[in-house]
Amino acid sequence: MLRLRRQQALALAAVLLIAAVLACGPSGGGTAPSVVITSPASGTTVQVGVEVPIVSTAAADNGVARVELSVNGQLVRTDTPPSGNPPTFAVSQPWTPMVAGDVTVSVVAYDTEGAASQPAVITLHVGAGGAAGGPTPTPAPDVSGPGGCTLNASFVADVTIPDNTVMAPGTAFTKIWRVRNSGTCDWGAGFTLVFASGEQMGGPSSVAVPATASGSTADVAVNLVAPNTPGTYRGTWRLKSDTGQVFGSSVYVQIVIPSPITPTSAPTVGPTAPAAAGPTNLQCQIQADGKAHCTWTDAVGEAGYRYEFSFAAGTVGATESHPLSADTSSWTSSALACDGDGSFTIIALAGDGSEIGRQTATFETPACAGPTTVDLQASGDSFWWPQNMICMAGMCPDWGHGSALELKNGSSGGGGLSVFYPGLVAVRFDLGGIPAGATIDEATLYLRLTSAEGASSANLRVARADSPWSEDDHSVKPGCESSGAVTRAVGIGSGWYDWNVTDLVQYQLANPTTNYGFCVTGGTVDDVRVFASREASASSRPYLRVTYRP
Repeated sequence: MLRLRRQQALALAAVLLIAAVLACGPSGGGTAPSVVITSPASGTTVQVGVEVPIVSTAAADNGVARVELSVNGQLVRTDTPPSGNPPTFAVSQPWTPMVAGDVTVSVVAYDTEGAASQPAVITLHVGAGGAAGGPTPTPAPDVSGPGGCTLNASFVADVTIPDNTVMAPGTAFTKIWRVRNSGTCDWGAGFTLVFASGEQMGGPSSVAVPATASGSTADVAVNLVAPNTPGTYRGTWRLKSDTGQVFGSSVYVQIVIPSPITPTSAPTVGPTAPAAAGPTNLQCQIQADGKAHCTWTDAVGEAGYRYEFSFAAGTVGATESHPLSADTSSWTSSALACDGDGSFTIIALAGDGSEIGRQTATFETPACAGPTTVDLQASGDSFWWPQNMICMAGMCPDWGHGSALELKNGSSGGGGLSVFYPGLVAVRFDLGGIPAGATIDEATLYLRLTSAEGASSANLRVARADSPWSEDDHSVKPGCESSGAVTRAVGIGSGWYDWNVTDLVQYQLANPTTNYGFCVTGGTVDDVRVFASREASASSRPYLRVTYRP
């Protein structure tokens, strides 16, 4: 990979010891469970904050029930076989040391009768090391590209097939690396990932790399086949430009083909069980509800499955891996974000935890919908004169149903005892056509001024009405919420005036039961501003223009 890694060597003597233990098998009368630690070797140096996989193989006549990992006598974790209680069970139990010094690691296996094995014990040296997460990769030098830009690449993640994945001989698999374009040249047509060294594992000499802008990431996939001979295999690959320049640090795939376990018991005479085979025909589709639904043809002879799922949308990504029961042939994710891409790998497992076969499928979620803009007509409007103004019966304006909305102010008294009485206009809009939870990008209230008196410019404020009111009942006047109010100057010339009410509409959408519309107030005692109401001609009526994203 593009990062430094500690390579965990598996001593040949340990492999021979494991084979000998498993070859001996349980005696006819039943023996106690046994367990051996296969990795790391005793005496290995590990680092503080760096996860260490403790790999062991357990065996039991009555079936393995669980395997317990302890460090310095303290139980760290317990693992059970993914399905049933097989006679042998290989397990990797991760442990992260947090304090430097020598530690004693022990593993004990239990069978279904509760009998325990003798502990398998190793000693590890924990070094202070660096920061958690392992050593920092050394960046590759930039390579000069066309036009003065630079070519470079850096490793981001193993999307599939982590290092030292155990595979059955001849298994077809797809290795996917996530790499970042860390140069300043964009990657376009003709950029490839080429085989550089090591084991090619039946792969092509090169594969195309998706077009990738500088600073962005790309997932690059190569279809490979596991070798037939036991051993550890590693293949190294490099990025290559459309002009033939090799650049960036290497990426590699490393897998392990285990040695077969030779049974000591005589073969059973009877019908031959069908040969184990991995899953096939894997397909993943995005459903209408935004979930990824993956189906496959069931494997043959599996004791269970494990899946690996990876998804990224924009700068947000997630990965997960969990077991599934045998005979499962479908899986569905949670709802996924739009404009993302991901992969799903289904892995069939034998009773001892070894891999029978796997398949990988990639998918993309639909592009995110663009913003929608709507013009909403007022669903109600009215106005109220200041409380010191009265009108004679039969001479009052048609408050809630006339063609005008009159904003007048008044006062009483004189000198230092003068009292200012504000007028009020209210207008309401139905937001029911905008999806709940939508994001309001912009909302603008438009009112058409038809006549004016007083100062050449009056500062009018639009706020959120915070209590009910009706066009038909002029005795009920709404209150006005001061927070979030917006103000603009309104002249005396007729025409359209607008207020940016984005935050107010976002609040009203989130709280539909308290959407009482807007209050319009302001100006001085001599200012009068008359606006067209929703009963005026269609071209003059109040409206609310809203741009939103679902």
